[in-house]
Amino acid sequence: MAAKDPHDPSVPTPSSTSTPPTPAPRRSAPPNAIRPSSPLPDRAAPRVGAVRHRGRTALALAVLVLAVGFAAVVLTAVVWRHGAGPLGSGDAGARPLSPGTDTIASTDTTARGDRSGAATALQPGLVRALDAARVESRRPIPINSGFRTAARQQELLDEATAKYGSRSVALRWVFAPERSMHVQGLAIDVGSGPDAEWLSDHGAAFGLCRTLSWEWWHFEWRPGWEDARRCPTPARSPADAPDAEDGSANESDRGR
Repeated sequence: MAAKDPHDPSVPTPSSTSTPPTPAPRRSAPPNAIRPSSPLPDRAAPRVGAVRHRGRTALALAVLVLAVGFAAVVLTAVVWRHGAGPLGSGDAGARPLSPGTDTIASTDTTARGDRSGAATALQPGLVRALDAARVESRRPIPINSGFRTAARQQELLDEATAKYGSRSVALRWVFAPERSMHVQGLAIDVGSGPDAEWLSDHGAAFGLCRTLSWEWWHFEWRPGWEDARRCPTPARSPADAPDAEDGSANESDRGR
């Protein structure tokens, strides 16, 4: 048998006798069809939980800050009201010193003294000076303690001695009756911190001076201080406190 010539057109070839299969057309999804998407990790729940946790923490901190602030305000008010010293600011409730309306200094109890020479109430000059300071400052300037009898002063000293177990310590806060200007009717204890601060800055014009450096509430009056419009330097120890006759300013006095 003779071999077939591949170039002979009469001889059929695979390319001329068969055609490749036509692929099936791809079916496209309808325009409005929803295509399934791959599932996403569920991260929303942890994120919401973290946000809620942070919110609760912030709220708790805000409540704590408000509570601390409120406690600080209350504590400050108590300190100003009752005094910063060991025994507070006086033995009477805070009340204004108005002649005719207050038992600390009413019009019938501001005399210089009784027949023995002892004071029976606050000195009239102190009452007038304090009233003038109230008018000038437009402040009430409440008083915790004013005039004390010698017996009451001794009671306070005995109480302080029993409390601190030392008379020398007690004498820093409660003077003996013969040294106390409360007994002389020349001292007042101011029951308001802001009012005491104003009086410390402006009281020299009225002869009202803070005489003890460790007691912000304690003020005394002398006619000489009022005339000079100057206050003595506050004493740094009980031994340096001015006496009843000290109405002048020393070399280290401060002017107002």
